[in-house]
Amino acid sequence: MIPVDGIITQGSALIDQHALTGESQPTEKIIGDKVFASTIIVAGKVNLQVDKTGNETVIAKIGQILSNTAAFKSSTPVRGEEWADKSTIPVLAMTGIALVFSGPQKALAAFYSSFGDGVRLFAPLGTLNYLKLASHHGIFIKDGRALEGLTQVDTIIFDKTGTLTLEQPAVGRIVGDSYTKTEVL
Repeated sequence: MIPVDGIITQGSALIDQHALTGESQPTEKIIGDKVFASTIIVAGKVNLQVDKTGNETVIAKIGQILSNTAAFKSSTPVRGEEWADKSTIPVLAMTGIALVFSGPQKALAAFYSSFGDGVRLFAPLGTLNYLKLASHHGIFIKDGRALEGLTQVDTIIFDKTGTLTLEQPAVGRIVGDSYTKTEVL
């Protein structure tokens, strides 16, 4: 594993960068090419001129970005919490009226009819559930903002088609009376 970001000054190597770049195949690197920390030399030998170490490497900066997103609070739960907070006074008023006219048991029923706790609990759990489902299908989503923004997306552009496909033979299946060829992704 390459421990630093740097430039090759001597030698050549086949380097697996898929963890950093998403490229499915190792890349051949020669003198003058940049290499990054946390990539793996599959074959070859190189000498490096060190550019960045420790917290300055590309992989460390990606880690910092991901750590910062853990503190992010999604706007959907925030809106739900604001809505629940606005309902507090009417629920308390309804509880007081029920206590006066119907007794303590019905007042408790009115008090527990507040939806605020459910919104505060289930909105973030819903977002986490969708993030988990995506990860089980091999989709990395940075945080809940990306999920919320999907409702406004009408076009998706991929810059590297090689990261979207698996190298497997196409399979055929019979649909109705005709034979169709389908690709395995």
